[in-house]
Amino acid sequence: MVSSVQSAILVCQLLEELAIVKSEEVTITRSQLTCMSEATARFFELIMICFSTRNISDRSGIIELCTCLKNHPLTKKTPLFASMDHLHRDITLQMQNAGLDFVEIRRPKEHIDPGYIFNLVRNGGVSIRTDRILAQLCPFLNYTPIDIRSELITCRAYQNHMVLGGRRLREVCEADSHLHCEYFLNPRLKS
Repeated sequence: MVSSVQSAILVCQLLEELAIVKSEEVTITRSQLTCMSEATARFFELIMICFSTRNISDRSGIIELCTCLKNHPLTKKTPLFASMDHLHRDITLQMQNAGLDFVEIRRPKEHIDPGYIFNLVRNGGVSIRTDRILAQLCPFLNYTPIDIRSELITCRAYQNHMVLGGRRLREVCEADSHLHCEYFLNPRLKS
């Protein structure tokens, strides 16, 4: 008889409209503080943080949560995964520096299946490793807050004179094709 070992997964859901596939092995929290409390109260094989990159005021708390989880003796070896609604180089880099291991960008209204993500992580998670995601994002992306929910994205290689968005942002700046971009290859940096 083969026994099936269930994996314990902690999900910090910071988005109301997010649909999560629920199962017995998934514990869902709705704040950073509750997540930290649960994570240190019992063993989890994966900790997931689901949030929106558009909510600028929540970012520092999310980075702090990653730092605390990776510095706490009970959780520092637990794989840490983030599910974001949009690619964002600065946030991904800050989270990687705080200890984030894996990141995935979900499509709008797409559900999250913690069991599926756990299997990806357990099998090496090459496609969702933070360093791989960062490698596909142009290092010259510059984000300037406009208000509490909006940012202006510009090209630092073009001295922030070019506003990025739409097709160019998605197909060049947030993809491996940025390696062939004329501004990436010959940046006009301020002296």
